[in-house]
Amino acid sequence: MNFISGNPEECISLPKLRDTLIRLEDTIIFALIERAQYSVNKNIYEPGMYKYEQSKGFDGSFLEYFLSEVEKVHGDDQNYGSAATRDVECLQALSQRIHYGKFVAEAKFRDPELQHKYIEYIKNRDVEAIETLLTNKKVEDALLRRLRRKALIYGQDITEHGGINLDNLQTTQHLKIKVDVVVELYEKWVIPLTKQVEVEYLLIRLDNEKKK
Repeated sequence: MNFISGNPEECISLPKLRDTLIRLEDTIIFALIERAQYSVNKNIYEPGMYKYEQSKGFDGSFLEYFLSEVEKVHGDDQNYGSAATRDVECLQALSQRIHYGKFVAEAKFRDPELQHKYIEYIKNRDVEAIETLLTNKKVEDALLRRLRRKALIYGQDITEHGGINLDNLQTTQHLKIKVDVVVELYEKWVIPLTKQVEVEYLLIRLDNEKKK
């Protein structure tokens, strides 16, 4: 979605951005579920574990090599290529989600009730104050609750004879993915990294105004 073209007031709005981020939650959860069908395969991530004739001198991990040679690495017996493919899909979805922070920051900056505060904190290079102003704990808590519920629902094996008790999902067994891991991923990584992107964007926001 292009938030830059068209009417900026209509394109860069928190409700529209939040709708997009909510849809990305589904993309990320399904990508994680697809990755979860394979073993952890720690060898994928250990530098120097394998040697590659085509890339002499390369001593990185299999995943790093795979990223540079993605179209050539498929069909190995230990599913390393398949697992790495799913890793890449997860990373792409997570990166997209995190970098939407730039648009979210712009939307928040345009709030007429808060813009003067943002400008003051940006001029003072007060990172802590900017982060505090950006943070909406109520929205973050609601996101984590929604994410847990989605992971519980999407992580189930559904058959034509199976039933889902939507009022008692906490008792569901044998999920395709660990729900706590999904929530922790957002809580410890996605939210903080998104906020970091927002802060870094705002710190140069006034520089863009000077160039006009």
